[in-house]
Amino acid sequence: PPALPIAKASNTFDGADNNINIGTQAVWEPIIGSTGSRTLTMSSWFRPLSAGENSKGRILDIIDGFLIFLRSDGKIRFFSVRNATDGYWDTDDPIFGDYSSAYEKFYHVVATYDRTNFDNDPIIYVNGCHVGVTAVQLPVGDPTFTGVNATIGNSPADNRAFDGQIASVAIWDKELQSDEV
Repeated sequence: PPALPIAKASNTFDGADNNINIGTQAVWEPIIGSTGSRTLTMSSWFRPLSAGENSKGRILDIIDGFLIFLRSDGKIRFFSVRNATDGYWDTDDPIFGDYSSAYEKFYHVVATYDRTNFDNDPIIYVNGCHVGVTAVQLPVGDPTFTGVNATIGNSPADNRAFDGQIASVAIWDKELQSDEV
């Protein structure tokens, strides 16, 4: 678990309408968009109190193009928006059981992804351990950004609010290797 300073420095999200705006498409497109590296790593500490608004509380939403969010069954979903068919992957196993057992525990999630090939699956680590993922739907078409803001703790449409705490969000324009996680 994170040290007490991380827990104290986290942001609390109420599962209803909070979010932190971290930039527009103009900011993110040259970094991880079609003119950028086309690879990324997203990382965050989080402590869920529920699955969030509509049972899809967003930890991180990069321009509706790359998402990490919780599911009501305790799994984490990674999502890649495409112009033909969106791709999404779930962790093979629940990361946590019922939300009552998660109240006192922070989790660290890292997702890396190379979107240059449709056959690439994201690589997800939880608390430093690689976890298996299953492709629920493979992506088809070019990655797209919707032109909305990137957010922490909710979707840009403000309808997928995270319920709990989020801390130490980081985004890289490369895939971190396992020894860097």
